[in-house]
Amino acid sequence: MDEICAFGSDCLAWLEKAPLPKILFAGSTPILRFSNPSAPHLEVSFFERGSVEGLRLGDRLFDVPEGWATLHTVHFGNHSPDKPVTGRAWCFLLDASHAPPALRARFAREPVFSAAPIENPGELIDAFGRLRRACLRQGRSPTDYDPGLAMFDPSQPGCSAACIAKVKASLLEILAILCEQGGASGDPAPVGPVERVLTALEARYDDVGLTLPELASAAGLSLDHFGRVFKARTGTSPMAYVRRLRLREAALMLRQTGHRIEEIAAAVGYGDPLYFSRLFSREFGVGPREYRKRGG
Repeated sequence: MDEICAFGSDCLAWLEKAPLPKILFAGSTPILRFSNPSAPHLEVSFFERGSVEGLRLGDRLFDVPEGWATLHTVHFGNHSPDKPVTGRAWCFLLDASHAPPALRARFAREPVFSAAPIENPGELIDAFGRLRRACLRQGRSPTDYDPGLAMFDPSQPGCSAACIAKVKASLLEILAILCEQGGASGDPAPVGPVERVLTALEARYDDVGLTLPELASAAGLSLDHFGRVFKARTGTSPMAYVRRLRLREAALMLRQTGHRIEEIAAAVGYGDPLYFSRLFSREFGVGPREYRKRGG
């Protein structure tokens, strides 16, 4: 665990002082597979559900268990076995071509890989979500990592200082969590049942199979008791909370991306775009197309 702290601290020191680099991708994926060509990029990933065995960086092989985070380079390519594994992983990739000379020399010399178990996954997932939403403000939303396409480019005209600051703050937060939890000791602080579910919902609101009994089971409570304590904590029912999460994310995508309505509906967990439009109209007073036309 000390290794990820040391590497993370080096990256923190670089990014705190340097101009914000391009972010190639920030988000989550349900397919746990690496197939990335050599590129001067740095990646942080967190395997929320599922694991990968036989991840190859250059001539080195690694296993990444569920619940672990990694901080590694892409300079020698990243490849995992051809058989894809389903689960859920979070990651960001950034341009490391302007890192300090000592770091660049290290990246070019050999694959750099460090990993550690994460004691409080919810904190890290929340930070990944904030980074993704901050990057989306520039209006680009690639569905996956593309070495030639930046999701967020601070050098683009019209990119405000406030937007750059939000992206950089989220980026530094993720690295700080790796440094803190990668070297943490002792038992994690207790978390209440509703808080556990709220954290899980930030990551799984787009899961079309999400059900109320599943949420109650995750909280370790009966269905009726869970509904009562959830409403007391949030002011609304569990499924209404899920619906609001989905529709707020959809509204953000309508404002900041050019994706089609049916694509946005599917991305937030609704397979039927007409049903999605009815729910959206009920929440915001106008349909998705009119909302986009008005700019929010």
